[in-house]
Formats: sequence, structure tokens, C-alpha cells
Amino acid sequence: MLISIILLIASAALGIWIRHLVVGVVLSLFGGGWFSEAHYDYDIAVFNAVILLFIALFYFLFAKHLIEEKKEPLLTLCFSISVIFFFTAHWLLG
Repeated sequence: MLISIILLIASAALGIWIRHLVVGVVLSLFGGGWFSEAHYDYDIAVFNAVILLFIALFYFLFAKHLIEEKKEPLLTLCFSISVIFFFTAHWLLG
């Protein structure tokens, strides 16, 4: 039960983080001068895209594990929470 709650909270955090990464990639590629100035030596769009790739791999392995463990409802709930927090992150964070 505790692990399930932790997974739900992590799914919410990942939804917000994914939104930040997607916005970062879009603004880095298509303008948005306030965001394109990175404090890193590498291109921020590439860095954000690589992080998104790792998150997608994590979600794939997470989904595979939950399907093998016959916990599809938890998978559906975690995915739904991530999507909800992805779309509401702007309002939640102000």
C-alpha cells in the first residue's frame, strides 16, 4: 500500500517534470529568448530530449513490470495521474 502511494506521488512529479522538459525543448528549438539561455555548456534542447528519452524508457520498464505483476489498475492510475499533472502543471505551479 505504501509503495503504491509513493508510485502515485512519483507519477504526479514526473508529469510536472515532463511538462517542464517538453516546454524547454519547444522553446529552445522555436525561440523564447528567456529560456534559450542555458547555464550549461551543451544545447538545452538536446539535454532535455535525452532526459525525456530516459523517462520514456523508465515508463516502459515500469509498465512492463506492473503488467507482469498483474497490477494493471495501478498502471492505469499512475499513467492517468501523470497525464493530469502534465496538463495542469501550469495552474498548479502558478
